[in-house]
Amino acid sequence: MSTRNTLTRSFLILILASLSSATSAVNPPGSQQGNLIELRTTSPLAGRSGYGFIQDAQWALNFKLRSTTAPAFVEIRERLGFSSDFDLFILEDPDDCLNLSHIDPNRNQPIEENCPGGADEVFMIFHQDPFEVPGVSDSTLGGGTAGCIGPYSGDLVDTPVTDFQSQGGPVPFNEATKSYALTQFGGYRAVGPRTAGFTDDAGDCYGYGADDDLRGLVVMANIGGSQIFDTDLTYDSSRIRNMAGLLSRVGFELVDKIDRAAITADLAVTDGMFDQVVFVDNGGFDIGGAPFDGYVNPSFKYRIADGPVQTVALIGNYSDAELLDEIRAVTTMPYSVEIRSIVVQGDAPPFIDDEDGNGVFDRNDLIAAGYTPISNQSKITLSILPREALRAEEDAYECPRNLIFTDLDNDGMTAGCFDGDGTSRSIMRVPR
Repeated sequence: MSTRNTLTRSFLILILASLSSATSAVNPPGSQQGNLIELRTTSPLAGRSGYGFIQDAQWALNFKLRSTTAPAFVEIRERLGFSSDFDLFILEDPDDCLNLSHIDPNRNQPIEENCPGGADEVFMIFHQDPFEVPGVSDSTLGGGTAGCIGPYSGDLVDTPVTDFQSQGGPVPFNEATKSYALTQFGGYRAVGPRTAGFTDDAGDCYGYGADDDLRGLVVMANIGGSQIFDTDLTYDSSRIRNMAGLLSRVGFELVDKIDRAAITADLAVTDGMFDQVVFVDNGGFDIGGAPFDGYVNPSFKYRIADGPVQTVALIGNYSDAELLDEIRAVTTMPYSVEIRSIVVQGDAPPFIDDEDGNGVFDRNDLIAAGYTPISNQSKITLSILPREALRAEEDAYECPRNLIFTDLDNDGMTAGCFDGDGTSRSIMRVPR
């Protein structure tokens, strides 16, 4: 019996009956007109006619990779544990006859109909994944049979913190999969959202870079975890990280009300993704740390992202909570974040370089780096109001999650923030 017969496969070909079987010609991938995919990015503020704010976490970005000419989706499921489950978004099929013999031969092509036109389909490979979170094996959640899918299992591995414990370590800071900052305790804290932590945990398929389920997507943000910092807070403005690997779900819509088929994906926004990175030096006086429970004429320094170090000098007596309120007041101002997304042919890059030197990371930089876009560039601009600016503390207090306490003036005086007595009550009122 042949290997082909011993492998039990189940195939589901979903034909979009409401779409015309004849597809019109499109311009070559990469042209601004006639892209194979229409990409749309939306947030909870989509459709709001007036000016509005959104908080810095606990909401979702939604991506739709749409086509008005796509005739089918194909699902391929292997019964044996080869991590070879995958899906196809058939974007074009001129002869209306599926002959997918031009799929990567290592994937055991599933369909070889006797089509007069041969293999003429244009398709995109993706993988349905209902739920993805950091630190949890992808296979545990049904996303695959052995962690990340097939050849992509090692892509979303965090650079270990040990690589940053000395300058000139084995991985240059602007090539690492996450940034670490030296904190007030002499240890290291990850800058940005949680991924796998301080280990090179490989199996959760969650982290910066090309997503294992949607390999061609590029997500570029000008603020937040995409920015690159060294442990001494040096900022590299010449490149950012691709945030597509932080997707939390990938699926598809067979058809919508105007006959568009789409791959859909969500990015659950967590702490650190689009937060401004804020560094604080409160001069060696630990907030909440014994024996200090009050301050006379205190001062502190802060720096927002790559901006200048600024000093705030206060007059009078301040308790821990009052000093923390002053720090919070100047470091939680509203700001805007620009998020640009695009789909490229093949695998998306882990980093995007500012190839034209204009300070903006966009489609032009990807083209200059040799990537071929197959979608439009989708851009949204969000006005962010940090939750800390809305928080009214009761009982005790909480240290703001977006602050990294460190030695900004290199005077050897470092300090930190310690949560009060372990309990707190906070109110965030709707900003109407």
